[in-house]
Amino acid sequence: MALTLYNKIRFLLDNLEIGFLETDHLPVYNGPDVIAKLNTDPEEESKSLVIIFNKSIAVVTIPIDEKLAPSSLRSIGIPKFKFLPAHAFVTAIGIQPGAVAPFGYNDSIHCFISSVFLSRQKINFNPGVNDKTFQIGANGLQDLVAAGFINLL
Repeated sequence: MALTLYNKIRFLLDNLEIGFLETDHLPVYNGPDVIAKLNTDPEEESKSLVIIFNKSIAVVTIPIDEKLAPSSLRSIGIPKFKFLPAHAFVTAIGIQPGAVAPFGYNDSIHCFISSVFLSRQKINFNPGVNDKTFQIGANGLQDLVAAGFINLL
C-alpha cells in the first residue's frame, strides 16, 4: 500500500528525528484563511506554490506574505516558469489545492524553500492535507535540507 503524502511526511520527520507539532483545523485554502483560522504569527506561515519549468514540476515554498521573485528562481537555473493551475494539482502532484506540502513528493518533483526560514524559529506548513498544519523549527528545516529532501532558494 502506497503512503499518502501526509503519512510520508510524518515518516520522514520521525525517521530524521525532527520534532514537530501537528494541529488539526478546518480546511484552509489560502494564506489569509490560515492566519485567521489558526490565529498564528504570519512570520511562521509558509505557502507552497507549484510551478512548471523545462517540462519539470517544482514546489517552491516561500513566506506567506511574499510573492515569488523570478530572480530567486533564475539564481538556481530556472529562467522561465509558469504556475501550475490549481485544477491540475491532483493530476500533476496528487494533492488537492490548499494541501501542497513543501517536500515529500517523488523524485521527479523538485522541492525548494526560501532560505529566509532558516533565520526564523518556526515554520508552519501543510503536510499534504488542508485540514492539518505541521510546525517544525529551523533546525528541523536544516536537517531536511542536509538529508536532500528540500533545497534552499
